[in-house]
Amino acid sequence: MYDMMPYEQGMKHCFEFLNRADELWLCEGWEQSTGCNMEVRFARDNGIPIFEIVDGVIRCLN
Repeated sequence: MYDMMPYEQGMKHCFEFLNRADELWLCEGWEQSTGCNMEVRFARDNGIPIFEIVDGVIRCLN
């Protein structure tokens, strides 16, 4: 779906979905993703809890 629209429009959809989410979950390597970093900033700005899971270990990032 997102490969069929401009990047900015795809991120707008991501933010709309994230705005309705209870939490943001991230997988190992998310730091290298521009989109994931944008989602993390959005979640922090909007008080959405952020979790990452790496090697089976869950960590809260906020």
